[in-house]
Amino acid sequence: MKLLLFTFFSILITLNLMGCSNENYEIVRKGDINYFYNKKPLNNKTTISLIEEVTISNDSIDNEDYRFINPVAVDLDENNNIYILEYTNCSINKFDVNGKFISNFGRMGQGPGEFKQSNSMVILNNKIYVSDLLQRRVVVFNIDGTSNDIIKLNNWAPKNLSKLSDSLIIGIDENNKRMDQGIEFNSSFKIYNNDFKEQNSIENRTEIMNFEKPFNPLNLSIIYASGKKDIFIADNNVNGYSIKNYNASGILKNKIFRSYKKVPASKDYLQRVNNSYSITSRGKKIKAKLNIKYMNAIRFLGVDKYNRLWCLPSVEKNDDFELFDIFENNIYSSQLEFPISLKNSLLFFKKDKIIVLNQEQLKISIYNY
Repeated sequence: MKLLLFTFFSILITLNLMGCSNENYEIVRKGDINYFYNKKPLNNKTTISLIEEVTISNDSIDNEDYRFINPVAVDLDENNNIYILEYTNCSINKFDVNGKFISNFGRMGQGPGEFKQSNSMVILNNKIYVSDLLQRRVVVFNIDGTSNDIIKLNNWAPKNLSKLSDSLIIGIDENNKRMDQGIEFNSSFKIYNNDFKEQNSIENRTEIMNFEKPFNPLNLSIIYASGKKDIFIADNNVNGYSIKNYNASGILKNKIFRSYKKVPASKDYLQRVNNSYSITSRGKKIKAKLNIKYMNAIRFLGVDKYNRLWCLPSVEKNDDFELFDIFENNIYSSQLEFPISLKNSLLFFKKDKIIVLNQEQLKISIYNY
């Protein structure tokens, strides 16, 4: 009788854990979380048809004072007017839907409508929120370029801002502090309301650099994407894809996995990172000891207008295209050949558009698809 009861409950547990599986993927439910183990794509390799709507470059700007030096972010308002954040000039260029220059606003400083260092902005309810990193604040503009507000923060302003809903903004909070054993670096993914009051904090990551023990700054990286209802955050895994899927409240729903080969860190990359993590003590420059053998498997995540998750692995290519892995409903659907190299470019999914910001050629192209 005991054996029969044991067998019966074992079957129940197995049925509860097992969702469904085939040769391409397996879904296992554990508690309230679904685990998607992807093996190979459901479909053959696909391509995407990009329809260029407008390209903006310095040729589009008559006034030399407003031309691009280091553009770092792009966003669109409700009328598809285009806003481009310039890091060096501490300003924003506004263009209409056809790429015609409208205005330039913002400047370096500490007052209203001014900021010192920013690589991120987001448009929400006809307001432009600019992250003023080192001054620990968010500078708010109206879409006509006039100053609206300054939101003061306790910590450094968040980076990589994005719209989650009409009332929520997401971004990455980074800070560091000196300790007896070295410098503690922290990064966390946060959900804010439109007054930048923290609503939730998830994916908190910490590394300590003490110049004696090996240090891996890649463990601090937070690669994320957001869709209409979902947030996707990549784990810092070198052996394969490991992606967490949260709802808009920051509750974990699903985990997505796919095996992938390890990608060794290049000498050029290690040199760049080593130069970034150093301090000067008594006139002598001290560099951190790095413990980076392999790159994290994922270097980009995005969600398109069809709510598909785009995942770009860390393999650097010399070709004229990028090969994305596409996930639909957390299942590996296909590989997609994107006909533009992103080696010196940033990729954005904004509204129903794809935007490519080429930082080498100083041009921004907007595509329908």
